[in-house]
Amino acid sequence: MAEPLGQMMIELGLDDTKFGNGLKNAKSQLKYFGSEMKAQASSYDAFGSKVDGLSAKEQGLTKMIAAQSKVVAESKKAYDGSLTSKGEMTKSSARLAANFEAEQAKLASLAKEYINTAKAEAEMSVKTTGVTGAINKLGTAQIAIGNRMKSLGDSMTTGITVPIATAFVAATAKAIKFQNQLLVIKNLLTTGGESAKEAISGVNKMQSDAIQYSNHYGVSVEKISAGYEELVRRGYTSKQAIAAMKTELQGALASGDDFNDVVSVASSTLESFGMKSSNTAKMTRNTKTAVNELAYAADLTATNFQDLGVGMSYVGATAHQAHFTLSETASALGVLSNNGVEADKAGTGLRKVIVSLNTAVKNIGTKNDVLASLGIKKEEIVGSNGQLKSLSTVMDVLNQHTKDMSATKKAAVFNSLFGTTGQQAGIILAQSSKQLAELNSQVDKAEKKNYVGSLSEKNLKSAQNQLKVLQQNVENLGMTLAQKVLPSVQPIIKDLTDAVNWFGKLNPQVQQNIVKWGLLAAAMGPVLSIGGRLTTGLGKLGTSSVGLIAKIAGLGAKSQAAKTVMGQLTDATGNVVGTLTKAGGAATNTGGLIGNLAGRMTVAAGETGVLGSALTPLGLGMIAVAGAATIGGLY
Repeated sequence: MAEPLGQMMIELGLDDTKFGNGLKNAKSQLKYFGSEMKAQASSYDAFGSKVDGLSAKEQGLTKMIAAQSKVVAESKKAYDGSLTSKGEMTKSSARLAANFEAEQAKLASLAKEYINTAKAEAEMSVKTTGVTGAINKLGTAQIAIGNRMKSLGDSMTTGITVPIATAFVAATAKAIKFQNQLLVIKNLLTTGGESAKEAISGVNKMQSDAIQYSNHYGVSVEKISAGYEELVRRGYTSKQAIAAMKTELQGALASGDDFNDVVSVASSTLESFGMKSSNTAKMTRNTKTAVNELAYAADLTATNFQDLGVGMSYVGATAHQAHFTLSETASALGVLSNNGVEADKAGTGLRKVIVSLNTAVKNIGTKNDVLASLGIKKEEIVGSNGQLKSLSTVMDVLNQHTKDMSATKKAAVFNSLFGTTGQQAGIILAQSSKQLAELNSQVDKAEKKNYVGSLSEKNLKSAQNQLKVLQQNVENLGMTLAQKVLPSVQPIIKDLTDAVNWFGKLNPQVQQNIVKWGLLAAAMGPVLSIGGRLTTGLGKLGTSSVGLIAKIAGLGAKSQAAKTVMGQLTDATGNVVGTLTKAGGAATNTGGLIGNLAGRMTVAAGETGVLGSALTPLGLGMIAVAGAATIGGLY
């Protein structure tokens, strides 16, 4: 058994001689214990039993939880230290609050893994050791022998019954996961300020749209709901997220890029260029503009949607402040990609060019006037509104005044203008100014001709995409049917949970007697038919009974492990000790969100966790049969 979590935390708190104190050293502890756990687990996997391996993992996780608790405490200390004497936030407070949240999430993840490992160890112990292990081994052997004796019947089962049952189980799991994703989105919307009525209405629309889009575009509802979730986490309202989704799906199909990459790139670009709107119609139009222009620029040049997004993450806000349009910024990144400068290098290079141009204009008429030395007048590159003219115009003026220079002199001039970071990008854009202007004129028209909409429909006609559409239609049909069954299954899940809690409250002697009587009944078993069915029936009875006992043992271990972890890491209200409370403004809300470790440790309904496939109608039936056989044996 692993060393008690509370004792381990006390010991690590008293003995830091190997690592020292502070955040850096707390992380060193965590890394050390993680490596130690992996080494021990690998050793047991190679030379020991599975139970020993799980026990070693549980012990390693105990140490890692204790170490990560110190990391959380040090992160909290760093945040508190960033506040002023009046408790007000400084520039670093938001970053330190986010860091605290990330470390707390890691702690919750380790706690979850510790709980699941405790459950797995208990189940594996029942299945592989002692009397139950022997019964399980014998039952497995009996099943194998019986199966060979009735191969014809098994062939029919494998060919017809199992695929149907498997498909239904998968559909049920998909339905549960989809419902959980929608629940998460609803909670995020209400936390973000929407009323319960607005959030429910928005999520219902997302649900129907997700199934409709999935059936049409061949993208899974899980991916689509994940896209909705990302938008909501970025601060989108339900109406904004709904308005953006269709165009982003079309963008993924048109560009061939991963859907989630398209969602991330499009949303961040919209924000950089100030195109995010609370008006649904305007949000729809702006999303179409952004996705169309990004996709078209990517398709007409050597870059791709994802790399273009990386570049935009560096230059988008700067370009917008300089009043350059999204289309000419995307075109400039595309031109740079044609010349071998892509992604982050293109973004940082173009950003430096834009910043330096603004500086050069401000220096006109001063001793630092570089443009005057080239014979460039202010009115050539600055409009009557005092803003820089289009990027292609400005770069063409530079090209006209430097095209006859030697390569060495030109390099020196562009270095003085744009520095080392922007020199290469500046030269490329100046020499390609006409190409930039032509490309921008095409990209600027992408939204008007609905580039991604028409191209996505054409791409849908390919055999590969038609197969994806067929697959999603079949899966969504099964999921829809499974959703009708879930209301009937959920009360059974609650009854099973109550039964497990009842068993966990019994005294150890009564629990032991129940297990012994169950094993005796499983060993005796009813007299089935002769030959293969007799052998297979007895084998399945043994393994089913052991499996049921293992599940109950695992549930008990998981429940106890959860109580241990929550008792050590949270206070009486369910909040992690040390939750941020002093942050002002927006950070006050952040403190409330990241303080509840219990929320992070909740098992997702889609993962059903402890009961797994047993929570499907098919699994519940199998457990009922095994339980009935066991009870029957008592009489």
